[in-house]
Order: sequence, then structure tokens, then C-alpha cells
Amino acid sequence: MSAPLLPPRTRTPGSRLPPARVRAWLVAAIAALLVLIYLSVELTYSSTHLDPPRYTPVEPGEVGHGKSADFRLLSLRQTERWGQQSGGEPGAPDPGSVWVVAELEVTPRQREDYLLCSLHLVSTDGRSWDSAFGAPTHEGESCAPDPENVELGTTYPFVLGFQVPATEADHLAGLAVDMFSWRSYPLLRPAA
Repeated sequence: MSAPLLPPRTRTPGSRLPPARVRAWLVAAIAALLVLIYLSVELTYSSTHLDPPRYTPVEPGEVGHGKSADFRLLSLRQTERWGQQSGGEPGAPDPGSVWVVAELEVTPRQREDYLLCSLHLVSTDGRSWDSAFGAPTHEGESCAPDPENVELGTTYPFVLGFQVPATEADHLAGLAVDMFSWRSYPLLRPAA
């Protein structure tokens, strides 16, 4: 025997929704609100803090302040050969590229487990290059002595090489100190 068919439930005007349905609508509204908040925060953050980085030019030859140290760019020069490769040969850049060698001074202001000396070479159109990974060995490669041997307030020489397309080597704006934060990067320029 089959069960009798029940008429569909209809709500009468003025009757309340069941509590389970109210909770479901409330959860859906909260989820939609959280998604909108997330999208707003992400859009705001990415439009103001992500690529392209913002740079604050420092007067030529002046000090730029990093997270835990001060940096001064002494010179920025191009060269076809720099340092030594593992076999003792002079370090040659990739075809179509040149070395851009930055000579700096770094003065640690506070003790860190390691000194953050992350710098980016910046062109006038805003493109940037990191220092060459696997670059030839050269004098002054280390940013500063080991953390336990670092003397605060002492200035250390620092040399850094960048491999740049030869067509871009004449359009360099300076060296940016990575702040590891949302703040603009100080853009170091050598004295004229």
C-alpha cells in the first residue's frame, strides 16, 4: 500500500522561517561578507604594495637606510670581465650582457642573525635585477663579517655584481635597498 501524498508545505503570511533555515541564510550571508572583505583587502594591498615596487631616490652619494643597516653607493660601473670563475679565468657575462659592478659601504645599526643586504639594480623604466646568482668570486663579496664579529657603527666595504642586458646598461637609475616590507625602497645613486 502506498503512503498518502501530503500537500506541499506552504507558509502563511506572517509565519516565521524555521530556525535551521535562518541559520543557513545567516551563514551564507557571513561567508559572502568575508569573501567581499578578503577581495577588498587583497585588491588594496596588491595595488599599493606589490609590483612595481616604489622607490624613494636618495641624494647622489648619500646614505640610504635599510632595515638594520645603512648603505652608501660609491660607484656603479660596467665591465666585460669581473672577478674569477672557478678555473681562475676572468668572469665573463652571458652573451649580450655586461657586468654592472656596485661598490658600496654598509654600516650595521643593529644586531641581526644575519645582515640583510638584499639590493636590486633598477633601470629608469622601473625594471630591476637581483645580484647574479653564481657570480664569479671577487674581493669584498660579503656584505659584512659574520654576525658575531660585526661591530655596530663600523663601515664595511661591499661589492656586488649584476648581469644586465647590454642594451639596458646605460639606462640605470640606481640601486634599491630591499626593505622586506610594504614601504618604498631607498634608491641609492652614486656621487656624480
